[in-house]
Amino acid sequence: MGKRVFIAGADGFVGSMLARALTSKGYEVHGGVYVRAPGERETRVDVSRPDSFGAIPPGDFDAVINNAGVVDQSTPTRIMFAVNAEGTRNTLAWARSRNCRHFIQVSSISVVGLKAMGQNRSEDRAKRSLYLGVPYQRSKAKGEAYVESSGLPFTILRLPSVLGSGDTIITPAIGASLKDGSYFRCGNKDPLLSIINVRDFPDMVDKVLQRGPDNAIYNASSHHLPWSAIVAEYAAALGTTVPPTRKPLLSMLTHMHDKLYLYLLTNSRFGAHFPSDRFFSAHDYQPVNSWQQGVAEAVAGMS
Repeated sequence: MGKRVFIAGADGFVGSMLARALTSKGYEVHGGVYVRAPGERETRVDVSRPDSFGAIPPGDFDAVINNAGVVDQSTPTRIMFAVNAEGTRNTLAWARSRNCRHFIQVSSISVVGLKAMGQNRSEDRAKRSLYLGVPYQRSKAKGEAYVESSGLPFTILRLPSVLGSGDTIITPAIGASLKDGSYFRCGNKDPLLSIINVRDFPDMVDKVLQRGPDNAIYNASSHHLPWSAIVAEYAAALGTTVPPTRKPLLSMLTHMHDKLYLYLLTNSRFGAHFPSDRFFSAHDYQPVNSWQQGVAEAVAGMS
């Protein structure tokens, strides 16, 4: 049996894939779940409550992967911070008590706040925004700050939009709008969008576990695509065409609570390009799953 690893948030879209893949790679994987009943080597854990960790089986862990988090923008701010920020601090405290030798924080490119829009955003902890942005962005940024100040050896992985069957943002925004004819874009440029095929993430984490902690922050992107390319791939997979509809940037003022509308508007106008060259170089990594495969699987999984 390989390293003993605990995954907080092992029951979500990313966490489920991560738990299965690391198990298949020989790791002894234990999971904390919240939205479904626990399975083998799983415990129900509410990371916002420190006493919730007491039910986890005894023993030390070589690594703790914190994938627990709330991403739904309609969630009340206090809950968002209780899980994404204070939940991270609680997980860190518990990990320390289990002699964790490597804390891996699954974070988000959104921690840079408004700078999440644009091109060529590097791995730079100084760009983290604790005070500007929506609650999700600020809560994830605070979680990162807790990791850096914890004293535990760590690696922080900032995920871009995650692509695959059951993803919660790319396919509901692009795929669903193409399917029902409501798709639009903003502006005439063709900016780059960084994504990660969910199937590539376990390989990235495996590389991190093999290398060990380096107290660094990395962009965890696997592909960088022109906006038009990914939209065209979705349209082809759906057997439809791309509508020529354009929306003005100021239309965001009347759609501030519609995350899918804002995703189409801002990403088609500005892009969200987060090069991952530092990660690839440090971990001798190249993605093995194509983004086109990710689109095909995402479309096949659409209801």
